Amino acid sequence: MGQHGAARLRGPACVSMRVKEMNTQISSIAFRATFGIVAGYGHDIDDAGDSAAIVAHAWREALEAEFASSGILVGGVVSAGRVVYPADFGCQEDGEQVATVCGDSNPKFVGDGNDISLADFREAVIRIAGKVKGALQQERVQLTFFENSGFVYYEPEQDGGQQRFGDC
Repeated sequence: MGQHGAARLRGPACVSMRVKEMNTQISSIAFRATFGIVAGYGHDIDDAGDSAAIVAHAWREALEAEFASSGILVGGVVSAGRVVYPADFGCQEDGEQVATVCGDSNPKFVGDGNDISLADFREAVIRIAGKVKGALQQERVQLTFFENSGFVYYEPEQDGGQQRFGDC
């Protein structure tokens, strides 16, 4: 590795260390889950339907069941997309239709000082993603969690107005 490789290693390492120093308090967690909408691999389907609507419907059903049993609400934003992987693994030419659900725990309701912990929220997300995986008959799903160091929540003034949590 030459001089350029060493410089690249020093840059991100320094940035990473500074970020770790700033993240002294985790205010909330975020998640991202990506689901296919057609069971199996190797299908040559150009349009299997509105992937965002299909995943949103399955997520809503699973979140309502979770909320009824645990009292934990896991809403999210659903976006359509395409995942691309090698054709040898069964990916069609333009990629496989997917939808991604993204969301955050709201520190006004989840985390320190609340009845629902960040760990409880994380487990609820895992349960919901598992139910959606089953409902969509998917073999594989990616679910990722992120720690948020800051969170701003806007609501009407009579309910608290702008509220800042963590490093904001």
